[in-house]
Amino acid sequence: MIEGTKPAHTSSQLFDAVRGIGIERGADLILRVLVVRWMTLAMPRPDRSDWRELAEANPQGKVDLLRRFPLSDPDDEIANSSESYRDALSKVVASVDRMDVGEGEGGLWSPVAETYDAVLDLLEEIGPEAGGSQTPKLVADLLAELTVRPGDTVHDPACGVGNLLMAAHAAAPDVRLSGNEANSRTAQRAQMRLYLHQIVELITADNAFEVTEPESADTVLLQPPWGAHSESERRWMSSETPIAGATTRTGDIPWLFLALRTLRSAGRAAVILTHNSFFPSHRRSHAELLGRDAVEAIISLPGGLFRHTGIATAIWLLRTSASATCRGKVLFIDAESMVEVAGRKHLELSREAVARLSGLIGQYRENGTVDAPGFLARVVETASIDLARGLLPQVHLDEPPPETTTHPLPDRTLLTRILLHNFKAFGPKAQIDLAPLTLVYGANSAGKSSIIQALLLLKQSMAYEGMITQGPLVDVGGFAGVVHRHTADGVGLGFTYGALPSWLPPGGTPDPSLLRTVQWYFGAGDAVAGALRVCRFRFGPHELNFRAESDLLHADLSSATDLFRGLAVGDLLYPFEVEPRRGNGPRRNASRLSQEQNSKRALRVLRSGTSDRLPLRRLGLMPSAEAALTRSLTASSGSRDQSFAATYAGRVARLASGISAEVRQLLDSLVWLGPLRSAPRRVYDRSSTDPNPGDGRQTAMFLFDHVSVVDQVNDWMEQLEVPYSLEVLPLNAGSTSGLVGDLVAIVLTDRRSGVQVTPADVGFGISQVLPIVVELLSRRESIIMIEQPETHLHPRLQSRLADLFIETARVGGRGNQVIVETHSEHVMLRIQRRIREGTLDAGDVQVVYIDQDSEGSAVVHRLRVDTDGNFVDEWPHGFFEERLGELFGEF
Repeated sequence: MIEGTKPAHTSSQLFDAVRGIGIERGADLILRVLVVRWMTLAMPRPDRSDWRELAEANPQGKVDLLRRFPLSDPDDEIANSSESYRDALSKVVASVDRMDVGEGEGGLWSPVAETYDAVLDLLEEIGPEAGGSQTPKLVADLLAELTVRPGDTVHDPACGVGNLLMAAHAAAPDVRLSGNEANSRTAQRAQMRLYLHQIVELITADNAFEVTEPESADTVLLQPPWGAHSESERRWMSSETPIAGATTRTGDIPWLFLALRTLRSAGRAAVILTHNSFFPSHRRSHAELLGRDAVEAIISLPGGLFRHTGIATAIWLLRTSASATCRGKVLFIDAESMVEVAGRKHLELSREAVARLSGLIGQYRENGTVDAPGFLARVVETASIDLARGLLPQVHLDEPPPETTTHPLPDRTLLTRILLHNFKAFGPKAQIDLAPLTLVYGANSAGKSSIIQALLLLKQSMAYEGMITQGPLVDVGGFAGVVHRHTADGVGLGFTYGALPSWLPPGGTPDPSLLRTVQWYFGAGDAVAGALRVCRFRFGPHELNFRAESDLLHADLSSATDLFRGLAVGDLLYPFEVEPRRGNGPRRNASRLSQEQNSKRALRVLRSGTSDRLPLRRLGLMPSAEAALTRSLTASSGSRDQSFAATYAGRVARLASGISAEVRQLLDSLVWLGPLRSAPRRVYDRSSTDPNPGDGRQTAMFLFDHVSVVDQVNDWMEQLEVPYSLEVLPLNAGSTSGLVGDLVAIVLTDRRSGVQVTPADVGFGISQVLPIVVELLSRRESIIMIEQPETHLHPRLQSRLADLFIETARVGGRGNQVIVETHSEHVMLRIQRRIREGTLDAGDVQVVYIDQDSEGSAVVHRLRVDTDGNFVDEWPHGFFEERLGELFGEF
């Protein structure tokens, strides 16, 4: 390592050396240099320059020498020999030159390979748009253990950086590996990685659905890029399967059929898909798969196993032929109880869980049955499966006992409702229900934008003692200006949400399966206009009300009996206290009774010492985990009672601070694009990346850092029928680059003529739609609020943009929540069409119309859409009646 450091620290140092050329370009440069270092150590040849020559060459000489090495295929940056790239190359070579490359436990010069893997891990940590979503190692090991046999030919049609192929190599001797990867950069990373680990394989950079001569393999291992659908999938499904494109827009089902096509006789496949693949909307595909007897088993995995998403996943085990004992049967497994909390942010399978799941599959293959509890596993006859219920394993298993649910999840995540009280045009009891895709319509000045402003106000005020009405995200004037009719006593803002697994703090939080409601009430104050008065938390049947006072938030304990009872029995504060949750025998009941008595004593002491109020230190608008108990306990209470009181005060503080942490994560995930995106520029710099300015200024530098997103953007620009492809290029500032910083330019190439221009040279519409496309493609499990996306866009482009809204908000895809304030009829018509076609679930769409009553107060109309795409509720004033009036009205 560099001066004795570990691989993870070395990779961070290397990233510091390449910041000037963008995150992904920099990572690829590091990876290439590491490969060259390994080659000069492991396989020196007389006709190649050795490492010392490379290390001592001048910057341009390093570029020239790097070209000599296979597997370090330089991209256009090296070919262009930009000064910033040469400088980064020199720094990386110097850093790698200082590495301790002595042979390690893993084999020949393993520190180089370990550092390579650490760079990939850091790239993924930066974001899935840069590094992709890697298969967790133990999940990859499980897939390989369930399928790979000695001597197998193993193929991965979407291999990413090669995690599944590496697991296959380790699972059995004499396996032969191959893989496809549509992203050429990722394919090269995989090729070099496996080479460093001395694994013989063949990785081809192409889309598996477009391969003219498909692979044939004994085993297929696959984790496709969930939700990233392409036109090639639709064409492939139409030509390769009897269902002729029945479900290509609603999930990742085509990958199952691709895996089956790849398998030889007696072959096996393991495919990781999201729970979307189980939905009844895919029943035609399910019928086809079950009719072929191709589904061997389905293993459901809870959300939180993958680094960048809380989406629940599953392993589909497929077969080309079934044994006599398993013919006409499917094994359903729910692995929820086998997953453990790992670290702060995610869950993981344990080695014991991998062994147990492997044992269940082995038992099923041998006997056609399993010996397991009904909530864990069950073999079901194919003929008895009701496809109208879908193929989710939990549907076909028993209800699990409470003690097995160690990390429950809510039925909905992100925002489900916005609550407004006397805010601008809205009166005291306004609520706006939300779905993964919410469209907000209404007349001008009716109050549509106020919904978005409410969330932005909370986001920019979170660190302060009151509402910041004039800030970096939104400026609504003084506090009096946001008060309804300027006469109400105060303003209330709030929302209901379901927590993602990645939000759950390790210090404690309420049961994650409970939806949370958080509300803040503000009033005029002496020191702060819009001072916080009350903060209110609700989670399930429980409620915590806080009154703000100086640097404290006082929790009301007057009606906290049920709350303390939940804390006593161990099923409210997560991570759960497992022991009190287990069993229902006499010992368990006695323990429960004792704990409940303790909670009553603690509540009695706290009430007597604090006049029904538990003070917590505040952090801005939210309570912290610190209970201010200096004067809370009375002298008359004994030490044992004081101990109970302190324990339960700490638990209440952990509940409150848990929600505080979740809310901050939620608001951090919230991004906004205002009604007017910034005018196009010819040159962009790092100052254009201010967080959440709302005008898309950060787009150019983001694309410079995340080159893989550029490919996705270009794919969607083509689908939107924008006749340009784009790339982001660094500008050479010469000797003054250290003074002016990073400079980049967006270059548009006309697909028709090949002419290159900048966004400043083309129609204004491209500059308006580009930030929208980038945000929707680069975010995962975020809340994306967009105002007037139709600005300067042709009606046909507006309709196609609606498909991108659907794609990014799809459950099982990127999992974003999209809130669109719009006047576009074309967006709505496309949404209705997709619902009617069955490619969009009506329950995933919410249409809201904001109107005003005779006194000028905002009125919220929820407009439901049925499964045929028709409105159940009457559209106020008629559905775009203006168009009909112009067409058929009297002169």
